[in-house]
Amino acid sequence: MAPLAKARNTFARSQFSQHSIPCASGAKIFAGAMVAINAIGGAIPASNAAGPHVIGRADETVDNTGGSLGTKRVLVTEGIYKWNNAGTVVAAELGKVCDVSDDNTVAIRATGCKAGIVVEIESDGVWVKSTLEGTL
Repeated sequence: MAPLAKARNTFARSQFSQHSIPCASGAKIFAGAMVAINAIGGAIPASNAAGPHVIGRADETVDNTGGSLGTKRVLVTEGIYKWNNAGTVVAAELGKVCDVSDDNTVAIRATGCKAGIVVEIESDGVWVKSTLEGTL
């Protein structure tokens, strides 16, 4: 899959706490995207870069491309969401941590941004639990 270029209707099974997170400098996050936190505490669209972990799904589209850290904030809700499968998340991964391929796709990799815990795998996607605390 490719990173989002517009808002996405991401299905939710369960939703937990909602947070208002400062956007990272230069970040554009689309509604329905997986959101991660960078090293300085800014919200970014999730990617396969090492370091951050997914904290939930963006509830709105926020464009901070011309702003600095915190110029804009994005509402993010923790929960269990259905993401696209890069093809590497299989039944044996149930209950294990999966990784981010892009802001709407999960995969199994040795490194990279952690998406959360695999809750269920269906033919059209993977249900993943993501929280602010990460995959403790």
